[in-house]
Amino acid sequence: MNYLNVGTGTSLQLDVLCKYKSNDLGNHIIGKKFVKDFDIQVDNLGKEPIFCTFAWEKGFHTFYIYREDRDGPCQECIWAITPEKPCRLFSGQTEETCFKWII
Repeated sequence: MNYLNVGTGTSLQLDVLCKYKSNDLGNHIIGKKFVKDFDIQVDNLGKEPIFCTFAWEKGFHTFYIYREDRDGPCQECIWAITPEKPCRLFSGQTEETCFKWII
């Protein structure tokens, strides 16, 4: 069992749609300043990336929320998602590491 923990990090509502291979992992709506846990149960997690689209009222971005080469084995991946950038808190770190959006 693997968990993807996504927080909005802003006062904006966030719509999240993720895909793993050709499987739609569902649409999730995260309220303002809330956190949503996605219980992702997929076979061989790490073999394929998990791709997500994040949408706000005034736009959207896409990002690989899980990639084995970047995230390694991840029992709980913790992310703060804002319109400016996606940031992850890696195990053992006290500060988030931020990345650029794909789109």
